Amino acid sequence: MTTRYEILNRSDADVSLLGIAAPDFLFDTLFTRSLKNNSPFVFERLNLISPSKSYSAHIGLTAPHGPGFSRFLTVGLSAILRMIRQFRFSFYLQSTARNYPYLFR
Repeated sequence: MTTRYEILNRSDADVSLLGIAAPDFLFDTLFTRSLKNNSPFVFERLNLISPSKSYSAHIGLTAPHGPGFSRFLTVGLSAILRMIRQFRFSFYLQSTARNYPYLFR
């Protein structure tokens, strides 16, 4: 799966990007990149999804249902929110701003 990343420094502070990690994508890299004010840092990456990650199916296909279109109407908001929480991916950004270290998740 190819993903596109865009990181933007919207402050006037001197910000350096030190690394990005996405454990579910088997992606962990360290580097130093200065992030200029309002100048996006953009890159694409072909990612492998961790074999330990569960895969998602459309909620309407996994929920119990009756005949016809009504099967999609039986899915409630709680089921949709549960699916979103279960199949999210985590990203970590390590940076410095004004010589203070920051870790964003």
